[in-house]
Amino acid sequence: MTLTLEAHLMTQPKQRRRYVAKSRGIKLASQGQLAREHAEAWLKIIRNWETRAATVRLPKMNYAAFRPDPDFSTLGEAGVADSRVLNTPAGEIYEGRLADKISEWERSPVPEQRQVGQVLHKLRHGSGPASLLRDGGWASPRQRSAAIGVALLTLAATFGDEAATHYLPLCRSAMRSGGLD
Repeated sequence: MTLTLEAHLMTQPKQRRRYVAKSRGIKLASQGQLAREHAEAWLKIIRNWETRAATVRLPKMNYAAFRPDPDFSTLGEAGVADSRVLNTPAGEIYEGRLADKISEWERSPVPEQRQVGQVLHKLRHGSGPASLLRDGGWASPRQRSAAIGVALLTLAATFGDEAATHYLPLCRSAMRSGGLD
């Protein structure tokens, strides 16, 4: 009797949660849906390219006494500091670094990387679909939308977006299967 009661109590919270979710009309999103929405968020960022001024903190330097430090130079070797950032799901990313990565991939000798760079370049300059989503799934043509999603999530993963790293295999499989998932 004790064993049966414990088994009943262990399953009770799961049943209760399902009942509450159904009664409130909450639909739990699938991993594929979350992947599509994440790619859509990156599409909006690349297409709109809305930047803002970044807070650049310069290091304090003391010129009072000469103290040679081989690791520190004031000769301007680092170049101009980036001062514009894009707000992304991965956090703030300097626009120059993002644009440089797209250009680097566009000129890459690796065919797959060059193709990703060309897709991102077109999106950056206003070509391509306005949205990757339609009726909760990939927009038509599905395989093309999934391929654009792969390009966007590849860029996102390069800049440390952990969610993009997680969703990238899902988008790749959707691209191979014609966007059906």
